[in-house]
Amino acid sequence: YFPLNGEIGSEIYETEDGYIILVEHDCVAHNSSTNICTSIIKIDESGETIWMTELNMDVSWVGHYLEMPEAFYITGTNVNTSNQMALAKISKTGELIWQKELDFVPLSSGGVGIIENESGHLLVLGARRRPWISQTSGWEPYIITVTKEGELLDLFYFNSDYNNTFPYRIILDPDGRYIISYIYCNVCGFNRPGGVIALDSHGNTLMRNEFPEKFLPLSCFVEQWSEDVFSYNWYHWTNPPDITQVLDPPAIFFMDKEGDLFDSLIFFNQAYKDILFTETKWGEGMVGTGSQVLNYTNPQPNLQALWLFKIDQDRHLSWERAYADTTDGGFTYSMYQIRHTKDGGVIAIGGLSNTMTGVFETHVWLLKLDSMGCLTPGCDEVNIITATDPVVFPSGLALQLYPNPATSEVTLALPQDLPDHDLLASLVSPSGQLLRQQSFLHPSIRFDTTGLPPGMYYVTVHRKGSLVGVEKLVIK
Repeated sequence: YFPLNGEIGSEIYETEDGYIILVEHDCVAHNSSTNICTSIIKIDESGETIWMTELNMDVSWVGHYLEMPEAFYITGTNVNTSNQMALAKISKTGELIWQKELDFVPLSSGGVGIIENESGHLLVLGARRRPWISQTSGWEPYIITVTKEGELLDLFYFNSDYNNTFPYRIILDPDGRYIISYIYCNVCGFNRPGGVIALDSHGNTLMRNEFPEKFLPLSCFVEQWSEDVFSYNWYHWTNPPDITQVLDPPAIFFMDKEGDLFDSLIFFNQAYKDILFTETKWGEGMVGTGSQVLNYTNPQPNLQALWLFKIDQDRHLSWERAYADTTDGGFTYSMYQIRHTKDGGVIAIGGLSNTMTGVFETHVWLLKLDSMGCLTPGCDEVNIITATDPVVFPSGLALQLYPNPATSEVTLALPQDLPDHDLLASLVSPSGQLLRQQSFLHPSIRFDTTGLPPGMYYVTVHRKGSLVGVEKLVIK
């Protein structure tokens, strides 16, 4: 989707007429202290881009998106202000209405989750560095309540009896409780258990449950399985694998609304797999995604594949699938989120790396599958994709560059019917470095390319902050 390295699809959500995806990538339209931006993108059901808006924030995991009748809301980290929480409001047609820094909490890590409460306000989950503990450890979780315009209504902290608690997901159950999953430790290291806590709207603890000690997660996500059953899984990164060690297997635990564990599903014979994300759908069970090492006994080359699985409503494993794309010298990163779709199938988003444009880079990977997790009906458990279409950038403007290849100068020409205001043209290196940039009002513009090393570059055009066209440029 982007003409730059480092793009990873982190979240996907189904709408009435397509999907909304969040993509983390190098900034194009914004200046950033870390050069990390996030775009919210609307695509149709066949994967074609409808619109795209770049935000000057970082969404480091999943759960940063909320759709409401009047707008989309995205929370994350403002990358220019010491990791402060940020909140953006985007119209249903992709225009950025506003983006604000929510500086109500000092030393914040930014927003890690957002939901709507029973009063129609926004609840944003986050964590801050505890002021009385070293700046390298000691997270304290909190929830802020804000209006739909980002004005503070309430703020409270929780889990104060632990020196270090980092939250990962918040959901609102039918009883009006805030259900939050987290990892914690008092003396941090590899021993980082996970847990789930239920709070009322004032921050009082109603229930708390924690993992058996031998299961040590790096992250923890809670799902509501039914009206009175919850499940939570943990993520333990096992790549690159060390077959001399006994690793904790992926696991999903089930508990009732009082917090008592009553069942589990543990992949005991599959220690070289990681659960990154799960989604439940009442009456249909759970789908999950993560990664696995296909050949851990011979990790050269170390082929890491996407791992998908389905668990039915009776908590039995229905199917597992592995997908890997090795085209153009690339390899699979992982899938970071998976969703049920209204046609009975699933869709997942993540990233691939390859050298298809001449440099090592990463690209967003979307995978739409049927109800059995198959790209092709009747697929095998392991699916290696060895041929894909050439990299495709967003559908939009047909940019013309001439001459291409260029030497000392290149002209960019745009369609005559494009509105000739608020246009910004950029010349970008393959590594994401902004080399030339200028605003223009006419359907053509010239870039001086004197002194640039030979190679491949990209020319992008933005209008009102949204990417509307991109084209490759070769400099001789």
